Amino acid sequence: MTARGRSDRLGRDDMAAGAGGPSVAHSWYALFVLCLIGMLSFIDRAILSILQIPIKAELGLSDSQLGLLTGLAFAFFYVVVALPVARIADRRSRKHVLAISLAIWTVMTAACGFAHSFIALLLLRIGLAVGEAGGAAPVHSLISDYFPRSKRTTAMTLWSSSLLAGIMLAFLLGGWLSQAIGWRDTFVVLGVAGFALVPIVLFTLKEPPRGRFDGVGEGQDPNERAPLRETVRTLWTSPTFRNFCLAGGFLAYASNAMLVWNAPFYSRVYGVTIGDIALMLATLKGVGGIAGVMIGGFLAQWLGRSDLRWYAYVPAIAAIVMVPFSLAQYFVDSLTLSFLFAIVPAIAGSVYLAPIITVVQSVSPANMRAFASASMALATTFIGYGLGPTAVGITSDFLTHRFGLVDTSLRWAISLQLVGALLACWLFVRSARRLREDMKAQEHRA
Repeated sequence: MTARGRSDRLGRDDMAAGAGGPSVAHSWYALFVLCLIGMLSFIDRAILSILQIPIKAELGLSDSQLGLLTGLAFAFFYVVVALPVARIADRRSRKHVLAISLAIWTVMTAACGFAHSFIALLLLRIGLAVGEAGGAAPVHSLISDYFPRSKRTTAMTLWSSSLLAGIMLAFLLGGWLSQAIGWRDTFVVLGVAGFALVPIVLFTLKEPPRGRFDGVGEGQDPNERAPLRETVRTLWTSPTFRNFCLAGGFLAYASNAMLVWNAPFYSRVYGVTIGDIALMLATLKGVGGIAGVMIGGFLAQWLGRSDLRWYAYVPAIAAIVMVPFSLAQYFVDSLTLSFLFAIVPAIAGSVYLAPIITVVQSVSPANMRAFASASMALATTFIGYGLGPTAVGITSDFLTHRFGLVDTSLRWAISLQLVGALLACWLFVRSARRLREDMKAQEHRA
């Protein structure tokens, strides 16, 4: 597209913004609130990664049980609930769906402080998953209707950055609060604080008209929910949508395997205290992860102006780069070197977030976007957050009991999951073949 063509397109977007719906100022305010909620969701989700050290000591849990708590127990129920909730969000008020979901998961977070057994924690993590299942899908849909395409990647990048900020705060708050007030009161404090956002969502956010910048297609009402069969057929017959979802899932598989188990790894292998681990991992996943999101969003949008396939190539390059540095992180004998090597996968593992959300939303009709987001979450959450950490726990216990690798089992267990990054790279490259055609096809339908 020529510079004049891009200018004309931006002009049409600006005209559309004034044609109805929330003001530009309210859209940015809404994004700020949605970023707070995204940050909170990942604090509540990731806090167990650092708190599993004192929880394991008090409740006597195995690595397999911890892997289930931090991974599959959350992910399975998240994806089971996410799709039907997304169907509701594609028809009903998205802010109401978000407020109800927020209330559920913050209450479950607070209740974790009263658990005295593995089963109790398991059930509460399931409740947390049910609540958070209604979080991402309506948020992605709302952002797509708050901002035109010319600003959407920027908005998605900022929102994605809030998730990494949540992980950073989870480690910082988890390390500090668990030492100051104990792991039980840490859950209670976070849950009560998060619940305070519920009235802000209900009474201050405006619901934007669906498809105000994109439309859904000729003769269709953006507020009319498409039939389930039509929705599934439309989305999953798109090679771009399908490959991006799977690629995101496998890259999240490798990233979350490292994220969830880094704290126990550094505690067991290097003898680092929980306070020092919290600061180290907060720096890695917080600062490094946010940098990765910003880099990924900026590069994809900048390079994508001349060729949309860069939305696939940028995360593909990042996926392949993270593998050798991750292996070095877990097999060097020096804590300092391990931390330095860990910086690269901390950045590279987050590069895909903004491009994948932008592409999935851009190739999806407006009345299917929440369902599209939930389908993406199904892959990234179940494959990534569910199977990745669980596989590490099971593999670690197997290596310990079968081969007696008490001190090194986590090194091998985490490293073996990096195969997910290689699969992600291949899928991103594969998706580039049809990326331009699928994005232009949705633009034509709109």
